[in-house]
Parts: sequence; structure tokens; C-alpha cells
Amino acid sequence: METPKITTDPCAPDPAREVAVEVVGHRETKLLRFVEAYLDRGNATDAARQLGYEGHTASNIGWRFLHDPFVQERLGQYFSKHSQDREIARREITAGLYREANDFSQGANSMTRIRAWEVLAKLKGLDRDEPEHEEADSTPLTAEEIRLLREEFEERY
Repeated sequence: METPKITTDPCAPDPAREVAVEVVGHRETKLLRFVEAYLDRGNATDAARQLGYEGHTASNIGWRFLHDPFVQERLGQYFSKHSQDREIARREITAGLYREANDFSQGANSMTRIRAWEVLAKLKGLDRDEPEHEEADSTPLTAEEIRLLREEFEERY
């Protein structure tokens, strides 16, 4: 039985990705290296290749490692932290755009206000023309309604 050692992820150049110091064995060290490679490359097979696996083995190992509970936990921690950071950044950007869009002080530029509103509309998804959807009715269609829908469909197509 191998002796566990205290380590951090040896492949983590980015301190934001550094995994907390913990007692890990050889397997966990390899899985931590896989997590780093996966975060860098965004692909499990490529991450396994970075660890030295080749061909179909890289694909199989990549899939197995990606679905390993230890890896899932580490990826969950990373994505949870970074999704919180993204949400904070999104709020700060939105607040700045609102300030700019509503800046009527002397020297403020109307074109800058218009552009800020355009960007806000894009962020909110208001730049797309989407048909309004009515809430679905859970009652089944009658035979007459089905016939009318079929006729309407056939006329259009």
C-alpha cells in the first residue's frame, strides 16, 4: 500500500485553479493533473493525451476520468467559484452600462447613452425578434380543432 503524501496540484500555474492542500495518493494526483488538463483544453480525450495516453485509450481514460466522483467534485468546485465570479462581473458591467445610459450630466454624449442602451438590450436578449408564446393549455384538442389545424397547415405548406 502506497503512502499518501501532502500535495497541491503540481500542474496548476494559475492560482485560481489551485486545489487545496490535502492528503492524496498517486491516483488522486493523476486525477488532479487530469482536472487541470481538462480545464486548459476543455476536452477529456485531449486532457488524457496530455497525461500520456494515446489513441482509443486516451478517449476511454478521458471519459472514465471525467466521470470519476473525485474529478466531478473538483470540477464542480471550480465551476461554482467561477460562475459566481462571472455573475459578479455581469452585475458590475450591467450597473456601469445603466449609469452610462442614464448620464445626462454636462459633457455626457448622447451617442454613448444610445450605445449603452443597445448593449444592455443585447445582454437582456431584447435584440432578437422572438414570437410571443401563449401559455400552453393542458386540455386536449377536439377532433374539430385538429381538423382546422390540419387544414391551416396544409394551406401554408
